[in-house]
This record gives sequence, structure tokens and C-alpha cells, in this order.
Amino acid sequence: MKTKLILSLAQAGIEVTPYFWQQSEIQLGYRIEVEGLELVFRVEDGEIIIVLLKRVRPKLGLSNPFAGLFLLAEHAIQLYPSDWVIRGNVDVLRGSNMSSQRLAQFYLKACGASHDELEDWYCLRLADYRPLKKLKK
Repeated sequence: MKTKLILSLAQAGIEVTPYFWQQSEIQLGYRIEVEGLELVFRVEDGEIIIVLLKRVRPKLGLSNPFAGLFLLAEHAIQLYPSDWVIRGNVDVLRGSNMSSQRLAQFYLKACGASHDELEDWYCLRLADYRPLKKLKK
């Protein structure tokens, strides 16, 4: 089922394709590729779940490894109520020198996310999202 988010990304010229578990017919979500990173997400009631975030191309110099997450958030805040969340589990990006701890600090401090210690998930309420553009000023 195509959601408002998938349609919005496609209208912006971003290729959005279904993502399946291994070679099965079990769809885990939708895939986008932004600046050399693959981001797989699914939209559920009140939340957008990050299923996978991994590097698919070599590091591209000064490109932002979180560009896909920011892109997803920018589209989501235009489409969904502010109490919706984007959530996912912090893990080291494959091929990255960044530790899980540094990645977690980025989510918490730079993005405005919170941490659910019981499930070890990071949640970003759309109302708490801090665009990277504002952080640079």
C-alpha cells in the first residue's frame, strides 16, 4: 500500500521501491537511496519505522551520512501530525568509523530524538525534529 510519504518522495523525484526480506515475498518496507546510503522504512499507525540503514556505495567525501534520515523527516513533517514518531535502533553504519555511541549522541543531540532504554530504540517525535539547516546557523 502506497502511503502519503511514499507518494511525496516519488513526486520529489526520489526512486522508492518495495523492499523484501531476502528472496521472499515478505515485504519489510520501502527503499530509497540517498548519497550512497540505503534507507528502508515502513509507515505504520502513528510512526515511521527505520528498518535498515546501510552504506551501498563508497564514502562520498563530505556527504552527510544522515541525509536520507533528514530527507525522510522533512517529508514526514509536511504530511503527518506532529505527535507521529520516526523510530529505529541505533547501529554502526557498515564501513563507517563512527561508533554506536557517537551515532546515538548524534540522534539525541543533533536531531532531537529520545531513547527508549527498555527496547533500545531511538524515537524522534516530528514536533521535536531539528532540521540540520537550523543547526548550522
